[in-house]
Amino acid sequence: MPSLHAADAVVIGLTLATIARPRSLRVLLLLWPAWVSFALLATGNHFLLDVVAGVMLGVAGLAVGTLLARGRRRPAVARQPLGVFH
Repeated sequence: MPSLHAADAVVIGLTLATIARPRSLRVLLLLWPAWVSFALLATGNHFLLDVVAGVMLGVAGLAVGTLLARGRRRPAVARQPLGVFH
C-alpha cells in the first residue's frame, strides 16, 4: 500500500504520451495505467484502495517533478560550428 505498480504505470504512461508523435500511440500510452490497474485488480495482486493510492502517488510525483523542472534554470550551451574541434 500504495501500489507502486500503478504509480509506475501512471508516470511512464503520461510521460511517454506527452512525447509520442502518432495519435494512436498517445492513446495507447494514456490507456496503459488503466490496463495495469485492471490487471492488478483482476489477478488479486492489489486491492482497489492500493491501486487508487498508487495512481494518486504517481500523479503527485509527476506534479512535483514538473514544478521542480520548471523552476530549474537550464545551463547555456556553447554552440560551435560542426567540424571545428579545438
